Amino acid sequence: MEDSILDHDNNVLTAIESAPTDSLTVITEEDQKLIDNTIDSIREIYETGVIQTAIKVGELIFKNIFDNDIECFSQDKSAIKIRKRDMFERLLRKSNELAEGGDRLPKKSWLYNSVRLFVDNKLLSDSQDYKNLCISHKTALLRIKYNDTKIVAIKKIASEKLSVRDAIKYIDSLDEKKTYEKSIKYYINKPEIINIDDTLFKEKINSLNTDAKKEPVLSGCKKRIADIKELIGSYEKNIRNLEILMDRIEEVKMKEPRRVKNKTEKAE
Repeated sequence: MEDSILDHDNNVLTAIESAPTDSLTVITEEDQKLIDNTIDSIREIYETGVIQTAIKVGELIFKNIFDNDIECFSQDKSAIKIRKRDMFERLLRKSNELAEGGDRLPKKSWLYNSVRLFVDNKLLSDSQDYKNLCISHKTALLRIKYNDTKIVAIKKIASEKLSVRDAIKYIDSLDEKKTYEKSIKYYINKPEIINIDDTLFKEKINSLNTDAKKEPVLSGCKKRIADIKELIGSYEKNIRNLEILMDRIEEVKMKEPRRVKNKTEKAE
C-alpha cells in the first residue's frame, strides 16, 4: 500500500534530463532556500493525501476495535480495555504478516500511527493551535509519546511559527520524561495562565483519574497556595511598615526657618 506506480522508474520522464552535477559549481543561499521550500511544499501535498487516508483507516479501527472509546487506547488496566488493546495488537500483526507476504496492506507502524493520528485529531479538535497546524506538523507530533509533552510542543510550534524541519528538530531534542514530569506542575507554578475552558487544560485535568495521580498534584496546589499567602503576608507587612513611616514623617513638626540678620540689625 505504501508503494505506488509512481515509485517505479518506467523512463517516462526521460525527456527531462538532469544537468551534470559538476556544472553546478555554486549553490547560493537563496537557491538552497528555494530547494528546501519546494521540498516542504512537496511533502505537504504528498502527505495530505496519505494522512487523510490514514485518518480514515484510524477512524475505522477506532470504531471497530475500540468501540469509539477514547479510554481504550490509553493504559487503563481494566479487563475490557486490555482485551481491546490485545485485539488491536493482533490486527497489527496480521496486517503486517500479509503485507510482508506481498498483500497490498499497510504495515504495523503505519496502522498504529493512523490510530494515533485519529486520536490526536479527536482529542485536540477544539484546540485552535492544533487545528492551525499543517498535516506535516501533525505527523511530526506523532513522534511524541506523552500528551503532556505534545501540549508543550504544540504551543511552541504555534507561538514561534516553527517550520516542519525546525519542529522535528525541536521534538527530537525533547527529553520526554523530563518534560512529562515537569509539565504536570506547569499550571501550579503559573496559576495566572489557568483557563478552565481551555481544551488542553481540560485534558490535563482529566488525566488525573487515580488517587495516585491526584494526591501529589493536590498537595502541590496546597503548597503553592501557602507560598502565595506567605508572599501576600510579607507584602502586607511591608505596606503597613511604609504607612507607619509616612505617619511618623507627617507627625514631625516643621522647624521654623532660620532668620538671617541684615546689615542694619548687625550694626545695632
